[in-house]
Amino acid sequence: MAEAERAQQHRHCLKCGRAFTGDGKYCGDSCKEEKKKELNKEKRKLLAIWATGVALMIIVIALVL
Repeated sequence: MAEAERAQQHRHCLKCGRAFTGDGKYCGDSCKEEKKKELNKEKRKLLAIWATGVALMIIVIALVL
């Protein structure tokens, strides 16, 4: 394969998948912020599920005793 046919060294954005050159995990600040919002939303959702599970366990234990 000739040098001209090779793809330039690049990375893919973790949010949108677009190829970009440079450092980092995201192609720009907008993708970085959107991904941060998604992760925070997922964390809140998992915390709510966990808290609900703990509350149910406490209720079950209280009913058994």
